[in-house]
Amino acid sequence: MNKNLIVTMVTCFLLSLHLTGIAQIPLPPQVPIWDGNKVELTLHKLATNVYAIQPTAVESETTKGIPQATSGGFIVGEKGVMLIECFLNKRLFDQEIKLVRSVTNKPILYAVNTSDHGDHCFTNYLLPANTLIIQN
Repeated sequence: MNKNLIVTMVTCFLLSLHLTGIAQIPLPPQVPIWDGNKVELTLHKLATNVYAIQPTAVESETTKGIPQATSGGFIVGEKGVMLIECFLNKRLFDQEIKLVRSVTNKPILYAVNTSDHGDHCFTNYLLPANTLIIQN
């Protein structure tokens, strides 16, 4: 049996005891690791026409072991831009587009979602209609 399955089974068992009142085991609070309504994004130039978009706290907090919000980036090509990730919500997407526009006014031709998790693709619907979405 794999470790994840065992952890899931034990958690379900403890939760069932808690819900039935057999045991009064306190459940850990569900605190999000990061909040998409609070994250501020910043731009890091990696190479000519290649940029990373990361939370502003990434450099100071990762060294302390604090998990960070999603990151993305973009590449500026001859004819247009390829986004990497589209982020969780409109607020983050708007920040992303503002960062892209601080570098270029070329059209967004491609958007690559490296995962089907929401923090990678929930705002695909905000892309221009002619943007080709490449989904993992």
